[in-house]
Amino acid sequence: MCIAIPMLVTKVLSPTMAVVSRSGLEQQVDTSFSENEVSLGDHVLVFRGTVLRTVDAEQAQQVEKALACVEAAMRTDQA
Repeated sequence: MCIAIPMLVTKVLSPTMAVVSRSGLEQQVDTSFSENEVSLGDHVLVFRGTVLRTVDAEQAQQVEKALACVEAAMRTDQA
């Protein structure tokens, strides 16, 4: 199973590279596979250093909530 992580674009370096952030951690990513051009402030789904697609803020929040549930289940906490 592949899990794409929601991240926020904090800097566009070129048409194919950007810097994204999540929980205070920044990462440089490849944007060449994204269907849409990536812009500053966009929410994107990232897998292995590659932007798969842009999403709206609500979709990004839904993925975050789902990831929190998965994390809790992996810790054997109640989700």
